[in-house]
Amino acid sequence: MFTFLKSNLRRLAIASLVAIALFSSLVFSSGNYNTAFAAEPLKRDAVDMAGEDTINDAEYESAKAKRRAMQAQMSQQAEEDDSSKSASEKLNLGEPVPESTKEFFDRDK
Repeated sequence: MFTFLKSNLRRLAIASLVAIALFSSLVFSSGNYNTAFAAEPLKRDAVDMAGEDTINDAEYESAKAKRRAMQAQMSQQAEEDDSSKSASEKLNLGEPVPESTKEFFDRDK
C-alpha cells in the first residue's frame, strides 16, 4: 500500500514539474525571434533630426525603390533559373544509378 501511494505521488510530482516547465517556457519565449533582417536596413532617426547621419525623405524613398528593384530582379532571375530546367534535369534522372542503390534494390528480391 505504501509503495503504491509513493509511486502515485512521484508520478504527480513529475507531471506537475513538466507542466510548470512547459508553461514557463511559453511565458519566457514570447519574443519574436523569427523576424527576417534586411541586408542593409534603412534607419530614420526621429530623435535627432539635426544630426548628420539622418537622411531626408527623398533619399529614403530612392533607397527603398532601389532595394525593391534589386529584390524584383533577384526573384526574376531565380524564376528564370527554375523554369529553364526540366523536371528530369532538376531530379538528375539522366545520371546512372549508383552501385549502392542497385544493391539495395537487388536485396529486396
